[in-house]
Amino acid sequence: MGHVPFADGLQGKTFQWLLDRLKNHGWWLMLSNGARLSTMDEGWDDAVPFGKAYVESAPDRLIWGSDWPHVRWRKPRMPSDAELVELFYRYVENDTGLIRKIMVDNPARLHGFA
Repeated sequence: MGHVPFADGLQGKTFQWLLDRLKNHGWWLMLSNGARLSTMDEGWDDAVPFGKAYVESAPDRLIWGSDWPHVRWRKPRMPSDAELVELFYRYVENDTGLIRKIMVDNPARLHGFA
């Protein structure tokens, strides 16, 4: 998710710069690390507005990743993969079309899978 500082908010310079690259310059982004970048130990509510904004800006140039094996994880509890998928579902508001696009169609197109 660009390692943006969530504390700077949605109007933060780094986040706005990345949104511009997604919207206007054809960049791709991996929706991962929301839990890592969050100031929270679980739930990661502060990551959701950023994930949603990325999805809104360029749904055709996003892929998802769990960030496994979570090297250098510094929080008290390691998240489960299921929790990370649930966080992603919050970014797309459980929209099955967006889920398929970001988890299946976009990676296939980006990486040239048949």
